[in-house]
Amino acid sequence: MIKRFFGLLAKDTKITFRNHYYTIVIALAVMYIVAVNFFIPADFSIKPKVFILNETGSDQVLYVVGEDERDKLTIVNSEEELHSKLNEKTNRLGIIARNANGTPNIELIFQGSENVKVRNLLAAMFYDRLGKIYSGVEDSFEVEVLKPDLVVNHPAFNKAMIPVFVFSEAAMLGLLLIVTLVFAEKSEGTIRAYNVTPGGIIEYLLSKNLAMTFVSLVFTVLLVVFTLGFSVDFLYLFIVIILASFFASTLGLLIASFFQNLSQFIYWGLLVVIVATLPAAAYFVPAFAPFFIRWLPTYHLVFTLKEIFFSTGNVGVIYSGSFALLCADVILFTLTVYAYKKRFKQV
Repeated sequence: MIKRFFGLLAKDTKITFRNHYYTIVIALAVMYIVAVNFFIPADFSIKPKVFILNETGSDQVLYVVGEDERDKLTIVNSEEELHSKLNEKTNRLGIIARNANGTPNIELIFQGSENVKVRNLLAAMFYDRLGKIYSGVEDSFEVEVLKPDLVVNHPAFNKAMIPVFVFSEAAMLGLLLIVTLVFAEKSEGTIRAYNVTPGGIIEYLLSKNLAMTFVSLVFTVLLVVFTLGFSVDFLYLFIVIILASFFASTLGLLIASFFQNLSQFIYWGLLVVIVATLPAAAYFVPAFAPFFIRWLPTYHLVFTLKEIFFSTGNVGVIYSGSFALLCADVILFTLTVYAYKKRFKQV
């Protein structure tokens, strides 16, 4: 059985090379690496860079920008310099602060390209902050920090895309690639020929899963090394990628068992891919997490990858995410074995 399994694995691995699966994932990895390192901005914030001409003689006005946004604040020495800075790039705001009979006079200078709603929103935000600064009145509500010792690292926007890129290949591309492999074997009569050999269904499915896992690992290692370097925990990463690749491949095998060719599969397959990628929206907007998305194994996958790449020290996220993927793998593989046993009898 072991010899038979490795024979199948060698065959499927050769097919992945011959069908250029590695070429596809390496090309994707290179594209993502270039995008992360050179094209996707590190700061995708819509908050404008603020330039202040402070003629009040006091530093109070500088607190109009929060402590975590001080990198967006620049002090200028004249109105000419202020207008010059505003004309250099978009998404900038000017503030001129002067004293008028002992009362601060604040003037906001926009670039002219903003719509009325954006101007009103920015003006309301800054005037609210300035009012609190000069009146000394703070918000009356209390803030309770639940985990004061928890250190949360906010990655740059380009780096924050990496979990989604890994998620897209390990969870989605692997599903589509293994389906093309199965349908190619169906059209060539490989499955019919295998059906008369002593080989079992479990060996057949496992060899294909493992062959696709190798493809996923190559993609992941290339992308991570050339964007994040060696700062991540590769042991956790490999475990999660193996589980995720197994999930995607098994799901693809299960769906493919109900169709005879790629044309029949494509519409249902794309629907499954769309549903499985919904957790990517929750990754960018955590408030968007309805119960049906939280039940998807891919929901756990994307946040597990985030914890691995940008650790907060909460390894429980990795353990729970890995366990959820493992449970999904066992259930899916059991169903897939059952489905293929029935299909093989009909061949």
